[in-house]
Amino acid sequence: MRRYTSRVRHRSIVLSNRLPLRWADWRLLFSLGVATLSPAAGCFHRPSRALPADGPVALVVTPETINAADVYRRAGFLAATGDIRFVGAPRFLAGADPENTVVVIAFSFPNRDLTFSRDGDQYRAAYDVSYDVRSGTSTVQHRSGRSEVRVGSFRETTRSEESVIAQQVLVLAPGAYTLEITARDAGGTSVGRVIAPLAVPPFRNDGTLSVTPVYQVAPRDARSAASRLLVNPRATVVFGRDSLLQLYVESYGIEAPAAAEVEVSTPGGGALYLDTVPLSNAGSDVHSAIARLPAARIGLGLLSVTVSPHGRDGSSIRLPIVVRPGDELAVASFAEMLQYLRFFVSPERLRALRDTAPEARGLLWATLLRDTDALAATPENEAMRDYLRRVQTANTQFREDNMPGWLTDRGKTFSAFGQPDHVSEPSAGGGNGRGVTLIWDYRDKHLQLVFVDQTGVGHFRLTPSSQLAFDAAFKRLTSCTPCR
Repeated sequence: MRRYTSRVRHRSIVLSNRLPLRWADWRLLFSLGVATLSPAAGCFHRPSRALPADGPVALVVTPETINAADVYRRAGFLAATGDIRFVGAPRFLAGADPENTVVVIAFSFPNRDLTFSRDGDQYRAAYDVSYDVRSGTSTVQHRSGRSEVRVGSFRETTRSEESVIAQQVLVLAPGAYTLEITARDAGGTSVGRVIAPLAVPPFRNDGTLSVTPVYQVAPRDARSAASRLLVNPRATVVFGRDSLLQLYVESYGIEAPAAAEVEVSTPGGGALYLDTVPLSNAGSDVHSAIARLPAARIGLGLLSVTVSPHGRDGSSIRLPIVVRPGDELAVASFAEMLQYLRFFVSPERLRALRDTAPEARGLLWATLLRDTDALAATPENEAMRDYLRRVQTANTQFREDNMPGWLTDRGKTFSAFGQPDHVSEPSAGGGNGRGVTLIWDYRDKHLQLVFVDQTGVGHFRLTPSSQLAFDAAFKRLTSCTPCR
């Protein structure tokens, strides 16, 4: 579980390490107005497919990074455009009476989207957020404020995964609205904005359910009570690192069910996990529970959670959740994830992961992350992060017809070893453009690779001897723990 530091102003939370939050920290966060409702995060996912030993490499797509806003946007979540590409969603709880609904808007974005400056032995950044809710052409509510982020090292300022959470609580009458959120870097010119429809549901005292993905929560005992949640904006856990995904469930009135059924399924509807959680009640109009979904058992990628009243007909709540293979992978099936890492770890290690029973994959994945992480004291695996960035670069620079750039010979070399120390100018081939030769030198690996375009259309292939040299160098790289 991550720890959420109390170095915040207004409604901003900085994710630092993964230790539990102490109750003293919670009291401080609540006194600062850190809010109550929550967003969910999601990503695009294709159905899983079997992974052959080598895989149909020509059909493997390039992985999306965790801040790829298009992935979340396609899944229906708030995904900003601009330089601050925050991701989040609104969540809803019952207000003090059926005519009011509590809306918590929460989103997250990485530290690297902000401009940090040195402040003593720390680094500080600030950002402004405005929230506008409109009905037609009329503004129903407007909120704005400045939040501050403080981190302890320069490395923290460059974090590329979810590292800042912003939350805002609104109270609205049920109905249809338009929501506009704008985030601005106070120290620079970066801006992120999203405009989206906002459908606010009613909560009557008839057993209606509400569901909120959370990191931590203090359950309410009445509709009029303030909600004390730390929202999981992207409804996400990291496979092999985080153990649980928590959902906070509420139901209202004397008709509230005694328990709620929680089912996790694939996008195609296949059931993966089923649990029943009792709803507690302290003689009030709010019945609540915390459903704890084990990350190692609920699958991988974009999944669907359905929460229903147990033992009776009634309205169900359905929302997407994401079990992510790493901070730099937005979403993938387990088989797809192994394909993405084909130039990062050895084939033997990938086969071991592929052939391991699903319930044991979490431990094996955690071991792989540890073995490839040269900076264990930091919250992310920098080697995997940098590798996936190289994959993205290779896909842009080395595409050949319908072949993704990272799967071409130059692309796989760049993905595995990075930028060469020296690249020779292409030597001339025949008059038809065939036989053009390109040489890449990696001095620290004592490696020289020769690429030849035999077609004359820019399709460079490793020569047989260079392919053998690539294989030997890659084997040396992936047999060292860690070597990156």
